[in-house]
Parts: sequence; C-alpha cells; structure tokens
Amino acid sequence: MEISGPKKRILFIGLFVVPFLIAMALIFYGKGMGQLPKYFEQESSSDKGGKSKVYYSAPLQQFESAFSDTLQVMSDSTSYVICLFPDSLKERWNKHLLYIERILVQHKGARVATFFEEDSANRISWPIADPQNFIDAQPLWQTFKVPRSAWNKLCSDFKIAPTEIKDLYFPPYIILDKQRRVRSMVPVVGLKDVKEITGRLKRLNNEYAAAKKTIEQR
Repeated sequence: MEISGPKKRILFIGLFVVPFLIAMALIFYGKGMGQLPKYFEQESSSDKGGKSKVYYSAPLQQFESAFSDTLQVMSDSTSYVICLFPDSLKERWNKHLLYIERILVQHKGARVATFFEEDSANRISWPIADPQNFIDAQPLWQTFKVPRSAWNKLCSDFKIAPTEIKDLYFPPYIILDKQRRVRSMVPVVGLKDVKEITGRLKRLNNEYAAAKKTIEQR
C-alpha cells in the first residue's frame, strides 16, 4: 500500500526531524546550560544534629606578584581559572601565554591567575624577556611567585599533588567558582582544550545568571 504525500511528510517529520531537534536541544543544554559539577564534597553537621552537604573551598593565599601586575591580590566572590606552573616546566612558557590569551579573548571578563614556583635562586626566570607587554595587554591575568617552601602547600590547597603536575604534559587549569569551590580541572595540551575551558566558564556564568533570575522572580 502506497503512502500518500501528506502522510509521507508526517512520517518523515516524526522519524527524522523531531528526534534531530530533541538531540540538538539536549546537546545545547549539556554544553551551554547544564551546571558544572562540584568537587570534593564534605559533610557538615548543623546545630540541630542534621547533616548537610558542603564542598571544599580553596583558601586564597597571598603571594608577591611575579611580574608586578596591577592586580596584586585575588578577589573574593570572583570566578577564576587557576594554573600552577612549576619551575621544571618553564620551557613551556610560550604555550602558557598563548593559552591564557585565548581564554581571556574568548571569554571576556574571565580572571586567570598563574602561580609560578621560584627556582633554586628564589627567582622567576624564563627563556624570553619580561612579559610586561603581555600583562599590560591582558590586565585580568594575575601572576604570583611562590617560594619553593610553600609550593607543596599551595598544590594541596587546590587538591593537586605536586607529583601529578610533573607527570602531566601540562599543568591542569582549575576553574574556581565565586565560592572558591573547584568546578573543573582541565589538562591543556592544545587550543581545543582552551575551547573546553571557555565553554565551561560559559556554563558557570549561566548557572549564576539562572540563580540570580530565580532570586529576582521571588
């Protein structure tokens, strides 16, 4: 029995178009609107003896600026992309600058903070000249120099073992939300990974925007 023209169109829409639209909507929701996971869940006891779920918040230690940035201290209530950069990986400095620039350009308003481990002479030395021009062009990038004696403690503050950083091709970039909770750890080995970071930052912004809208509607 031959199917008539109108029935063919309805069948085509039902079998192909509708599932395609549903799939695209799910992909959009997952990448653009879904919440980032929260890591390092902890239990907290209330005064009434009940239990509630809380998440680890990284402390913001104060360190001297590595390259005389205008932003000397990390801000509370601000989302950050954090990178811990050991002295042993300084040959990858140029790539780090490239990745940071892409993050700041692709996600306007992002804050990026890099913690550099001092060398054996208690200095920050790199294969190229002082990156002051780069800092002037990217004012939302903050740099800090960390004494070797404080390096392991700093890694622990961000829930990373120092040996893990040395074993990776490149240190992971850590996304902290406004409550300093760890929301992502992304090892960046190429520009595709940078795009993943900016996508996750967008999801984090959407999360805060949705929460603000909910509060305003109440």
